[in-house]
Amino acid sequence: MPDLKLMTRSGPPPALPQTPYTVRRVNDATIAPAIKQRFGSEAKPPGQVVSLQLMHGGQAVGFAQLGLGQVAQIAWMHVDRAHWGTGGADHLAIASLHEIHRAGYGDVHALVDPSNAASVKLAKRHGGSWA
Repeated sequence: MPDLKLMTRSGPPPALPQTPYTVRRVNDATIAPAIKQRFGSEAKPPGQVVSLQLMHGGQAVGFAQLGLGQVAQIAWMHVDRAHWGTGGADHLAIASLHEIHRAGYGDVHALVDPSNAASVKLAKRHGGSWA
């Protein structure tokens, strides 16, 4: 596992973009195998867990798992490589922020791999800054 660094974001989320993607809430068990395969972990974030699935043309093409505890956290997020650069990651990130905002949180935390330029750029594009 890479050395992750904390990024934070405050305030309401931006509007969801018009994309061919949709996001749906799913049972944690639905994305658990993908988290284990992609990240090699079975860890869940603290607090209430919210699992989201990014959909395109009826197919699951990504996921996010959120933890709603003492702080709101985007714990895991992944978009299939075939959908990189197409707006899917933006859609999933903003949908995650909407879920967190609806739950009553104003601040969001995320652990980001600083060597993953795309992840850092995505977080910064949506208001994230290094803590």
